[in-house]
Amino acid sequence: MTHGVLAPQRSMFTSRRTVNGSRLSPSPSPWVRPADWLPITPPVPSDKRIVGLHAVQNGGSNFVRVTCRGAYRVDWGDGAGWVNYAGNTPAEKNLSWGDYSSGTLTAAGYRQAIIMVEAQAGQNLTQVYLNERHSASSQTYGTGWLDVAIASSSTVDLRITGFGGVTHPMLERFTCDASLTSVGPSFSQSHALRSVSLDTSSVTNFTNMFQNCSSLQAVPALNTAAGTNFTNMFHSCSSLQTVPALNTAAGTNFTAMFQNCSSLQQSDITGTKYTISYASANLSAAALNNIYTKLGTAAGAQTITVTSNWGTAGDDPTIATAKGWTVAGS
Repeated sequence: MTHGVLAPQRSMFTSRRTVNGSRLSPSPSPWVRPADWLPITPPVPSDKRIVGLHAVQNGGSNFVRVTCRGAYRVDWGDGAGWVNYAGNTPAEKNLSWGDYSSGTLTAAGYRQAIIMVEAQAGQNLTQVYLNERHSASSQTYGTGWLDVAIASSSTVDLRITGFGGVTHPMLERFTCDASLTSVGPSFSQSHALRSVSLDTSSVTNFTNMFQNCSSLQAVPALNTAAGTNFTNMFHSCSSLQTVPALNTAAGTNFTAMFQNCSSLQQSDITGTKYTISYASANLSAAALNNIYTKLGTAAGAQTITVTSNWGTAGDDPTIATAKGWTVAGS
């Protein structure tokens, strides 16, 4: 099979300093795909396919489990070919070091498997669960997924991380070319995640979506217009510097959305009407005024907290109070 490389994403931000010379303006560095990773061919929606690169460690376990709705098949990349599975029946394997070529060895010390999952003829890829434990394990564990691409012509119920199930601490890029109906807890605990592409136009619950994604520096322009719950969406994203113009006008719960986002320098979210906190971020006066400007009219007695941001010495909280907000910490 001929594999084509998914092109690395490039940032449109450039580095420059603020007037006080002590803090950098938004400048996320571009994610670059490691040169020694095997290339993968990105699927298109008509393929109804998942293509993923997975690390294979020498010794220990390399558990992989995928569950799809509708009959599907899996190629584990070990030369054995396709294996058929009935719909809603988990596909499981403990990848073996010896089944994967020494020529795939990376500088990090693991070999690599290209795993493909696709709907069987006449079926659709409408559910993808990567959040379930392998039946041979009784404890939560971190998988070896590195780079995952999904495409389907149908809407997809996507579950990536599950509390009490699995995490994906090595995952650096995830793309999905399909309209999502659910993203579950999403990428929580994906500490290496740097690049994401998703269609979330039908998603209403963004709870924990990027919680503890400590390497994530920026997020794409997700469609969040239908979102009502943004609890913990970016909680403990300690490297996050910029958030684009996410439409949060329908949101009613923003609890801890930006808690422990100490690197945050710019947020362009729009239409927020309920209590939200940007405490202990890295926001300038201009960045705070931008946030105030893009707030919606407060839905009753609502508070925006900006405590412990260096820009509070020069911001203009009246921009927010004029819309009915209480500004705490300025």
